[in-house]
Amino acid sequence: MSNGAFELFSLGLVAAMSVIAVAEGTLLAGIVSVVFGLLVLACGFKTKRLRVFVVGMAGGAAGLIQIAVVATSLIALFSWVNLAVLGAVIILLASFLEKRVGAIGDWQLALREHFVA
Repeated sequence: MSNGAFELFSLGLVAAMSVIAVAEGTLLAGIVSVVFGLLVLACGFKTKRLRVFVVGMAGGAAGLIQIAVVATSLIALFSWVNLAVLGAVIILLASFLEKRVGAIGDWQLALREHFVA
């Protein structure tokens, strides 16, 4: 398959899965969208095609957003316990990212070199 056809196919696959996830609005549709997004992402990484990699990342993100929307509809988001847990998670995530800012930069550089080479 040529480069353009492969990129067009991956874009169409991820776009279809993302639209289905949003239209269905179910947890299963979100999970399927994440799985197909990750498959396209892995394929783009293996073949060193940046566009395919980014499209797969976008499809996985769309599926994760759908999962988050379904999860928030299942719980009462604004109860005191949920707000306390959400605050603790945000603080822990910020601490984790702050400690690993150098490693994230190294990972980003390695990823950029992977697609250039």
